[in-house]
Amino acid sequence: MKTKHNTVWTRVWFMVLSILFTAIDINAQQITTYTGTVTTTPETAVTNTRNEFDGIAGGTLDNAGNLYISDANNNRICKLSPNGVITVVAGNGEPGCSGDKGPATNAKLFSPAGLALDKKGNLLIADSKNNRIRKVNLTDGSIVTIAGTGEPAYTGNNGRAVQAALQHPKGITTDAAGNIYFSDCDNNCIRKINTTGIISVFAGTGQGANTGGGSFSGDGKQAVNAELYHPDGLAFDGNGNLYFADGFNHRIRKVNTNGVISTVAGNGKADYSGDGGRAASAAINCPAGITVDSIGNIYIGYHNNNRVKVGNQAGNISTFAGNGAAASDGDGGDATAASIKAPVFVCTDKTGNLYTGENGNDKIRKIMATGTNPITNRQCPPTKMTTQAPGNFKAD
Repeated sequence: MKTKHNTVWTRVWFMVLSILFTAIDINAQQITTYTGTVTTTPETAVTNTRNEFDGIAGGTLDNAGNLYISDANNNRICKLSPNGVITVVAGNGEPGCSGDKGPATNAKLFSPAGLALDKKGNLLIADSKNNRIRKVNLTDGSIVTIAGTGEPAYTGNNGRAVQAALQHPKGITTDAAGNIYFSDCDNNCIRKINTTGIISVFAGTGQGANTGGGSFSGDGKQAVNAELYHPDGLAFDGNGNLYFADGFNHRIRKVNTNGVISTVAGNGKADYSGDGGRAASAAINCPAGITVDSIGNIYIGYHNNNRVKVGNQAGNISTFAGNGAAASDGDGGDATAASIKAPVFVCTDKTGNLYTGENGNDKIRKIMATGTNPITNRQCPPTKMTTQAPGNFKAD
């Protein structure tokens, strides 16, 4: 015979289960593959298939929802519009370096990597194998070099950026003042180009430049005295702190506004562990792309782990997309159950959708924000965001 006490507890238990299942449903993220047509000239268009891109290496979004993509092995930059049409905005498809001060679509690029947009809406390109940073004026379509002589070396700090030598630039971003930051990958440092065109070191000693080696040191000290190893993706948070993927050190590091560097994710082991735990204790294998959303969550492309992870404001890290299998499936379902392969860039739009470029599958995947997941909801951005101890990201 049921008692009143048992009936009450049964109702409570069903309420708890209902809340749990509702929360699971709310937090589910659906993954899809972008499709469209590629237009090389106003007269020609071809169907966009899996093989249309060859070696996706970078990407960025503008405020209108256009996605710019580095098509590295095709030596070009493409723009994917919200209605699914892809046009070429830079690069004629031939490897090389030419075309400055002319139409960007006639210029030669060589394995372009990271992309960013500056305050004026110009497209910045890490022209990786040309050892240059180039800029496309998206209004008139012209291209110029703003950093790098083309020589693969490490010279020119505190001088004109166009007279400096770079070596395999990869990630690139800008700050609120319009300064440009890029990862000088094979020189093991982050460099800054100010608004007057002067280049300087922002993080890293350059130890290991020209040798293919690198090291790790410097946490808690000035970033210019730290050692990095093949830095990759870069992103600023709302308070002006720079986060970057220290690729071969298997960490995500932060440089605060006082120039002090710290590790916020990764224990330095080239492995995979720690899902659901503290970000600073997790193992990451070769992180690549990185972005920070409006409430301080950090999204990371785990290149060698075939996942996208998210570090939340509490300092924990969890899987956002990918089941770890180096494959391509799962469209239309939960993003965490899908297979992705070698994600190299991640970026979010203003509605909370996340885009990732898969180098291993040569496709763009979109992970759609659903429900009211606090990780992706953009309705109430914080007025101030602060970073606490390593691995803690707090929105005030």
